[in-house]
Amino acid sequence: MRLSFLDYAPSGNHQTGTVSAMTKNEKQYKVAQAMLEKWQKNLEIHKKIKQPGIPAWSVKEQAADIGEQVRQLQAEIKEYEETIAAGLRDKPKPD
Repeated sequence: MRLSFLDYAPSGNHQTGTVSAMTKNEKQYKVAQAMLEKWQKNLEIHKKIKQPGIPAWSVKEQAADIGEQVRQLQAEIKEYEETIAAGLRDKPKPD
């Protein structure tokens, strides 16, 4: 059986290519951390797997998209951690 890095794509809102603007509670924070771990693993797998028959530009774009997901999640997690560290325990209410 041939595997692609897409076989390891995290479940959730990755299909829309977006993440929420801000983590608003501990549950969302934990979900964001889990998604980050999955996307990081996905990026590692993507770098290791050869994808014959797929144009090099497409493989490069896939890596860029995965990297963007990782950066967005890292920023979201950092923002939440800074909010908590600053003592702003009155977190924003969900929309």
